[in-house]
Parts: sequence; C-alpha cells; structure tokens
Amino acid sequence: MTKPSPRASLNLDQIVDTALELIAKDSVDKLSMRQLSAELGASLGATYRHVPSKDALLRLCGRRLFERGYRPRSPGDDPLVWVRDQVMSLYDLLVAHPGMASHMMFMTTDVDPEMGEDVRRALVQAGHPSGNVELIGLVLTLYTSGALLASAQPWERTDYLDTRTLIATGLDYILHSYPANGVPHPDLTARSKGAKSSAAPAKKVAAANRAAATRKPR
Repeated sequence: MTKPSPRASLNLDQIVDTALELIAKDSVDKLSMRQLSAELGASLGATYRHVPSKDALLRLCGRRLFERGYRPRSPGDDPLVWVRDQVMSLYDLLVAHPGMASHMMFMTTDVDPEMGEDVRRALVQAGHPSGNVELIGLVLTLYTSGALLASAQPWERTDYLDTRTLIATGLDYILHSYPANGVPHPDLTARSKGAKSSAAPAKKVAAANRAAATRKPR
C-alpha cells in the first residue's frame, strides 16, 4: 500500500470529510485519530492541533451530515413533503455512515439555526398550531433517532415492508398529528394509500420481534 504524500497544509474541512469517508467505509467504531492522520498524510500531532479528540471530531462530522442532508425549501415545495424529505435525507446519510446515529441523537443544538427555523416555518405553514411545533420537532427527533438505531440492528429478514418504507410511513403519521382544519394532506394521503397494507405487516413485524426477543439462544 502506497503511503499518502504529506500535505502542505491541513484544514478542518479536509479532516472532517476524510473522517466521514473512513466512517462510511469501516464505521465509527473502527475510526481512530491515528488512522485518520495516516489517511490525511499528516502527523498525529497535526491532526490533534485541529481536533482535540475523537468525540470532538464526531461532533463535527455530525454537523457536516446535517448540512449535507439539508435542502433549502423552494417556493413551490409542499411544506410537509419537504419536512419529510429532509428527515429521510438525513436518515439515508446516517445509514451510509454506520455508527453516527448514536452520536447524533442529541445533537440538535448543533443544527444551523436557520435550518431549524425553516422546519418550524414549514410546519406552521402546513397548518400545525405554532404552540405544537416544538413538540412535533422533538417527536420527529426522537422517532428518527430510534428508527436509526433500530435500523442498525441485525433484525431477521422478512417479506414485509422494508425498514425505510416503515419509517417514511411513520413520519407521515407524525406530520399529520395536527392536520390543518382536519383536512388530510393530499400527497401524503396518496402515499399512505399506496402503503395501505403497512399496518398489518407492521403488526406482524412487531410480533416477530417480540418472539425473537424471547427466543432462547441456540
């Protein structure tokens, strides 16, 4: 294996982007500051001068994933579809970077304030009472975090809906917890009809998971 050529300069963007490449390849657990330094072609001391610890590095990586998953809302975007798409975009990024989900569960304070404000505005525009927006945001965070952690578990394969489809369906229900004037959202309703068989499979998946939890190890 050819040793990387030393870099004339090292900056935080290079460090974070390289760390995310290594995480995508091998997971958070296998990432080390020494491995990162070798990949960067820099000394371990030089890397530490930019990032004081692995925890600090993972925080920066999480912030970068928030930024990568974010798409500014265009005037023609439906607000609820846009919110759901933002969450699913972040979900896809975290699935692609094994181990980052558990480090990002409580990182909402690291989200750019403007990004959070865009989500709040979208929910209010969609008809959610302003007093409930913070609660909905918290529920979305907890739901998505739990879904990410669950998706990382080695569940037995089934013929039911895949995890991503179940998560997207759950997001639709959460976003409709306070529909405007009681009128269902047309696009999300149509998607729900397309997955109208999800309730029964979800119950079967839950039953299968309960059975697996009580099954004696071989």
